[in-house]
Amino acid sequence: MNLPVSSCFPYACSDCAHCGHKLLSGASTEATALWEASKKNRVLPRGAILFREGELSRGIYCTYSGLLKLHRTSLDGAVQIVRLVHGMEVVGHRSLLTGEPLTATATAMRDCRLCFIDAAAVHRCLQLDAGLSLNLARLLARDLGHSESQLFNLSQLDTRARVARLLLELRQRDGLAVELPRAEMSQMVGSSPESVSRILQSLARQGAVRLVRRQVALENLAMLERYAGVQR
Repeated sequence: MNLPVSSCFPYACSDCAHCGHKLLSGASTEATALWEASKKNRVLPRGAILFREGELSRGIYCTYSGLLKLHRTSLDGAVQIVRLVHGMEVVGHRSLLTGEPLTATATAMRDCRLCFIDAAAVHRCLQLDAGLSLNLARLLARDLGHSESQLFNLSQLDTRARVARLLLELRQRDGLAVELPRAEMSQMVGSSPESVSRILQSLARQGAVRLVRRQVALENLAMLERYAGVQR
């Protein structure tokens, strides 16, 4: 997909590495310089699609800011959100390494700033820096762990616990959860929109959250963590 080039995207790969980007952290100066020279800065507006399920991966996308949702469509047309991607993360890497088609569609839930590094440049950097290869392996392992956690949550936790965990995952620095329609929240927790709405209203009455239009203000993190079964 051809995305508009940002005219105000001054961030260098070294900046992201210093901020703790999980792929670039600890990468050699030579590999970082090659990555920097190969990247293309992009802006993805809210609602736009970055790539589609079934396409071949042409490279890796490093997100700087914003929020992407990765979602799949079943044979009967049902949509399932499989993961949310925040800033300082990577998408497209698994399909690139395996040579298999992309398993999900990536759509911007908020305006995103990201960089694209084509497949040839990625492979050159991985050959140049074993540490970068290790970072990528760790990201793949983390993705696998996330998938296992999702399966556990859907099979072992009740709907209230799954909603509480989702809200904790989505919380931002300002205390607001992302504007996520009830239908999409229900896709992520494996329940109906009506059930999710009832749980949110119940959490609001108990003082755990405050509903503000389509957003959810997290008022009592300790209560949400207790409902979610989060151990401190």
